[in-house]
Amino acid sequence: MSSDRPYRRALVRDAAVDEIRRFAGIQFDPHFAKEFLVILESGACDIDPAIVADAVADAHSKIEPANAATQIGA
Repeated sequence: MSSDRPYRRALVRDAAVDEIRRFAGIQFDPHFAKEFLVILESGACDIDPAIVADAVADAHSKIEPANAATQIGA
């Protein structure tokens, strides 16, 4: 969200935080989103928030198929 993509410009930090809040539990795992926002807003995160956001999105995309397979077998 906070880096430019071929199809859209990067969001400013506040807009990215709003997106994470708005889509927690929908697009983003609510627990990861909550913890990510706590770390980001506390200032404890000394790395580029864009890198962390991309890593969270990547991890979330890898978790999603596993959950779907579990639900199918239930």
